[in-house]
Amino acid sequence: MPPALSHPQLQATLGAKNACAFDLTAACSGFVLGIITAGQFIRAGTSKRVLVVGGDALSRFVDWRDRGQWQSFWQGGRCCARVPEVQGGQVLCSTG
Repeated sequence: MPPALSHPQLQATLGAKNACAFDLTAACSGFVLGIITAGQFIRAGTSKRVLVVGGDALSRFVDWRDRGQWQSFWQGGRCCARVPEVQGGQVLCSTG
């Protein structure tokens, strides 16, 4: 398995030279927090497009002898792009 990319590595790989990149560490709710934060950047007019990438690898902290933890902690990855959408003169956010 290839090593995980950090935000500066992903930014460089995508060639996003004028992009802002940062980490949000909030466990399972981190992806939702990222989508909300992306929407705020768009509504404020500071960003035109935002890429939100989330990943969890909590299984490395599981005690595999404790079967009660098996259902709680897994790996996961997700990604979405947010772009502005104007309706009735208001900037909304569209996720795709």
